[in-house]
Amino acid sequence: MIKRLIISGVTALLLLCGAEKVHASSYYWAPKTKINDVEVTVSAGPEIELPSAVNHDFEKSEDNLENEQNDNPIIREARKYLGVPYVWGGTTPHGFDCSGLVQYVYAHCGKQLPRVTTQQEHCGKKIPLDQAHPGDLYFWGFPGQTYHVAIACGNGKFIQAPAPGQSVMVSDVQFFRPDFAIRLD
Repeated sequence: MIKRLIISGVTALLLLCGAEKVHASSYYWAPKTKINDVEVTVSAGPEIELPSAVNHDFEKSEDNLENEQNDNPIIREARKYLGVPYVWGGTTPHGFDCSGLVQYVYAHCGKQLPRVTTQQEHCGKKIPLDQAHPGDLYFWGFPGQTYHVAIACGNGKFIQAPAPGQSVMVSDVQFFRPDFAIRLD
């Protein structure tokens, strides 16, 4: 049951259930989620804090991104913000949400993108996940109803602003699989 909750993204329930180990890159945050016909609301307020023992599958280490991806200006820019806290609606290095991080990174590399995921997904051509290159965007959710976006780094890795109580991190599609990818125009 706990693994199912991790994948569904219900952080508050994990904490209430006393989960000892939370794989931060394995779940997403959703404002309202239904589990067994019970609606659970998770807020972005300061009352939600992950315990210090949280195990991130990928820490903010240089070893998580191959040297060849470090040459990509988008990845270099995104790496500057590893460790910045998640803030719902955040669009600055004081705090980012997922689409705020993407918008900010691309703006600093000279490409203006819209603010939210459902608009960002229309800024390029849909590509197969296995063809994503560093700088492409990964999306979670159905097209037109996406709820999360991240920057592809190559080799199945991506940089994301995951959820309240967490920080910008490098993650892997093995633990949090996107639904589709976009190559920007």
